[in-house]
Amino acid sequence: MLYRLALLCSFALFLTTGCGGLIIGSGHLVTIQSDIKDFERLDISSAFEADVVQGNRFSIELEVDDNLREFVVVEQKKDVLRIGLRPFAVYTNTTTRVKIVMPRLKGIEVSGAVKATLDGFCSGHDFSLDASGASTIQFKKFLIGKTDIHLSGASEITGALDTGDISFHLSGASKATIKGSGKTLEIDASGASSFVMDAFPVQNTWIKLSGASHARVSLKGRLDADLSGASTVLYSGDVKLGDIETSGASSVRRHSQK
Repeated sequence: MLYRLALLCSFALFLTTGCGGLIIGSGHLVTIQSDIKDFERLDISSAFEADVVQGNRFSIELEVDDNLREFVVVEQKKDVLRIGLRPFAVYTNTTTRVKIVMPRLKGIEVSGAVKATLDGFCSGHDFSLDASGASTIQFKKFLIGKTDIHLSGASEITGALDTGDISFHLSGASKATIKGSGKTLEIDASGASSFVMDAFPVQNTWIKLSGASHARVSLKGRLDADLSGASTVLYSGDVKLGDIETSGASSVRRHSQK
């Protein structure tokens, strides 16, 4: 009995301390600035709202509840800028925003319900994106080279994107709704994920879907597809059907536009 009481007291102390406790946003906001520079990639977590803008300088400005100041993480590892909150605590009713200005963006990783906007980047270099944990990313005026995108855990991307070859890997009811243009397209999706890309014309396309996933694409070239588990591909454009394999009530068919 005494042992159980000691455990309960220890747990209560754990919850009421700054390390591992429940932290409620104060509602009183403060601004934090950082002079970190020379980064080309981002790693953002902890439900931050991030506005990432292209510019000819480096600038980092955060706006958070004043009682979160000591828990904010802003650090650089090689060419990666990391933004988040310290782990081992539960944060609720908080405000966590960051505006980042940088000349070039080669990649971004977001997790934990982050909402990010990427605005104004224009270059020919390769780009990678990894979003997990119900995060969302919006592209604005985004022109890049070869692109690799990974979405999981009900994450979503939207917006306008012009790119070279592009590949998508989606799982866990994630979604991509993109307009713009690209070259070759590869899609690998599972777990009721979906693509709406009929306003994103591409050339040759390879699609693999499973678990009731869905893709809507526009292309001029060859379409190869491997579908299972009640998945669907709707296509439009000047399409030559290549290797098409379907099972489990899946289908590949032309999209009837009215």
